[in-house]
Amino acid sequence: MSSRVLWICGPAGCGKTSIIRSVAGLVKSYHRMGSFYGFRNTGAGGTLSALFSTIAQDLADCDEIRKMHLVDAVKGDKALRTTKNPQDQFDHMIVGPVGESSAIGPTVIFIDALDESD
Repeated sequence: MSSRVLWICGPAGCGKTSIIRSVAGLVKSYHRMGSFYGFRNTGAGGTLSALFSTIAQDLADCDEIRKMHLVDAVKGDKALRTTKNPQDQFDHMIVGPVGESSAIGPTVIFIDALDESD
């Protein structure tokens, strides 16, 4: 599995979120959207402890095989869903199920305002 990261950085208010949302809309139109997760403090903002469990659920919604592997991963370890250790969630909820995915081509995951996480 190759990994590619595009990091958009700049001062507050320069339009990073607008760019990400525009690109996400385009990616979604090509059926390549995996997940969009934001850390904005708007009352419904994201938390670091929910990052990978939310992304895993979004990815599972795109691919039935990935969904079955995610269910298997959390069925044996329900604490995995709420652990404060994001590395455990990443390894078991993202990396493990993606290895058996039936998805063809790239799947894009957007994470916005990571610097605003708890």
